[in-house]
Amino acid sequence: MKLLFCDMDDTLLTSDKRISDRNLSAIRRLTDSGCGFVMCTGRPLYSCMVLARQYALLGKNYYIASYNGGQIVDTFDSRELVHEGVSFEVVRTLFAEAPRWDLNVQTYNDDCVLVEQDSEYIAWYSKRIRMPYRVVDDVMEALEAEPLKCIVAHMTDHDRLERFQAEIGPKLSDVTENIFSNPVLLEFGSKKAGKGIAVENLSRVLGVDRSDCYAIGDEGNDIDMIKRAGTGIAMANAIDEAKQAADLVTRADNDHDGVAEIIEEVILR
Repeated sequence: MKLLFCDMDDTLLTSDKRISDRNLSAIRRLTDSGCGFVMCTGRPLYSCMVLARQYALLGKNYYIASYNGGQIVDTFDSRELVHEGVSFEVVRTLFAEAPRWDLNVQTYNDDCVLVEQDSEYIAWYSKRIRMPYRVVDDVMEALEAEPLKCIVAHMTDHDRLERFQAEIGPKLSDVTENIFSNPVLLEFGSKKAGKGIAVENLSRVLGVDRSDCYAIGDEGNDIDMIKRAGTGIAMANAIDEAKQAADLVTRADNDHDGVAEIIEEVILR
């Protein structure tokens, strides 16, 4: 069995958030051959399931590693294989500090994004991932359990996010990792999770050698996944750091079926 760990935004998904016909056909040929396909994304499980249902990417040989690997689910029987969240103390810290920097901050329940302030940003984010959001007075009271991640965000000021990362990140480094999933989103997740760790965790659970694992992505949160897979692949539209970490770089970008290129020419050749 081979496993393909595939990032979603700007990798599998086109710029208008679709899965192309060619990519979809290639994925189905992959899973029909007995290989596994893993949505490996920073998106929450709710958002992944919207896409999985829309494109029928569910059942045998389909897996979802959501929240940057914090939660891994086998879609065949809805079994949760991994669950690694962040502590309530991390949530308290981020929700206290981010507003002082004039930054947006959010976390999650199973069925919605939680924020304490409405904003143009959260409306954009909610639409982008197709998951509703809820504005609450106190996020700690609204949380049903320790969440799988938090995000600190700003739509235009990446430098401010980098300064926040440099100052606040080290204070939480014993229990969290923080990484950009794109220039707008700074994500805080468990040190026991991450896309690279997802490659190790799922391959171990399924008894797949990592030499038979392929990982494809484009952003900073994909780099560890690209490095830990047997074959790491960066999209043509990837950031330079991802390309430098990869064994292969696609000829085509996310709008021109780069994922299908790898499935057809590398994995199923």
